[in-house]
Amino acid sequence: MPATDDMYGLIGCLELEDQPVKHIPVPLVGISVKAEVHGFIAEVEVKQSYRNTEEQPIEVVYHFPLDTASAVCAFEAEYEDGTVVVGTVKEKVQAQKEYSTAIKEGKQAQLLQAKRSDIFTLHVGSIPPSSHVTIKFTYITTLKAEGDSSRFLLPTHVAPRYSPSNFVSDLPSVEAPTTILHGLNVEINFHGSRTQSVSTPTHPADINVEKMEGVTRASMRNIALDRDLIVLCQQAEAHEPRACVEVREDGSVAGLVTLFPQIEFRDIAREFVFIIDRSGSMSYPNHRSQIKQAGEALLFFLRSLPSSAAFNIIGFGSDFKPLFKESRPYNDDSLEEASEYAKTLAADMGGTEILKPLSFALKAAPHREGCERQVFILTDGQVANNTQVFDLVRSHCHRGNAAQNGENTAQTGSNTRVFCLGLGRNVSHSLVEGVAKAGKGTAVFAPSESVSELRDKVLSQLKQALQPSLNDVSVRWNFPPPPENPAPP
Repeated sequence: MPATDDMYGLIGCLELEDQPVKHIPVPLVGISVKAEVHGFIAEVEVKQSYRNTEEQPIEVVYHFPLDTASAVCAFEAEYEDGTVVVGTVKEKVQAQKEYSTAIKEGKQAQLLQAKRSDIFTLHVGSIPPSSHVTIKFTYITTLKAEGDSSRFLLPTHVAPRYSPSNFVSDLPSVEAPTTILHGLNVEINFHGSRTQSVSTPTHPADINVEKMEGVTRASMRNIALDRDLIVLCQQAEAHEPRACVEVREDGSVAGLVTLFPQIEFRDIAREFVFIIDRSGSMSYPNHRSQIKQAGEALLFFLRSLPSSAAFNIIGFGSDFKPLFKESRPYNDDSLEEASEYAKTLAADMGGTEILKPLSFALKAAPHREGCERQVFILTDGQVANNTQVFDLVRSHCHRGNAAQNGENTAQTGSNTRVFCLGLGRNVSHSLVEGVAKAGKGTAVFAPSESVSELRDKVLSQLKQALQPSLNDVSVRWNFPPPPENPAPP
């Protein structure tokens, strides 16, 4: 009988005669991660070791998170008897069929599948009794920009996702772990001679940085898997274009150009709408809660708005409620009322029904003609209907889609952007980054409990929102003509 897909961590499926299937925890005895980073591209190798402590073979399944920009490119499993199984890419249905057949025949098999854009499921297959298996997989991912730094993300935690009442998902539900695993060893090599500093806002006490010729190594040992790992790399002349060329053994050549522009524009009039997640998941009992972070972030936003702005605040959970019936001009009275709202925020509005308040904000008439609207979502992102959210945002933030909706694109679709601030240790990067991409805004994460760091991130994102967006950007490549008589390879 296949292992269940609705549990978090590594779960064994033990089937005994004349008894119901028993789900048992299988010890994850070690995890190590090694990453090689070149500019904004990283190759990451993950090793996971499991041990079957039962007296019979068991099938096990393990949910693990990956960054949404990742692509798994290699996979293998090594058993205690020396057997090595190397993975190959196959069509999903055929792969599932072959995996099930192998398990029924008592063979060793593994199946790696994408369950959500940010969660993969590993079916380890049949582990012999009292033995261990080591799983190794490699993936390629892109780093995001954060200020003048590149941001390496290693997701280590799968938090529960809320499914709206009218949303039917074919994805597995994921339960929060009851215990926190320790023992993750990480080594990240940042290649290049321009690296100035390497730091982590999530594990500042655990990182060890070593500079060598051409490489800066960040290493951490025995860190807990209770939150995602973020490592920032600051480089000299960060915004200068860069290029690298790789020549393979067969003589083929691949090139990579990295553009990290820094553009400043003049300030123009803006309308700001802050959508605040007040669902139950925003209250985390063992740490400074996300709802407290949301209130602090909102205060930083409010106190930094330009005097010419108009603004509104929408709190949401199972339902939503705007602070004002419509956006108000930014003045002493509106600021005082909004500040009091921010100071008394509570995670008391139920589930995470984000579509309704988002639709309300995007469809509202503009505060005044020519005033561009910037929507900020402050959330931990624990929802399952990501695709619906992205489609809604995209339909109101792009000229063509807005016109199809019957909107005046001079006032709505082309003049609206959506930004997202992800709060807490276990924020959904898939939702936060996906919303910002669909809304032509930026995604910022605040995993740390530092108030000063939160302030810096808020002010940086607000500065970006005060600048106009670039649309219809194109790049022209001017290559010299090839030589008439090229030299032989």
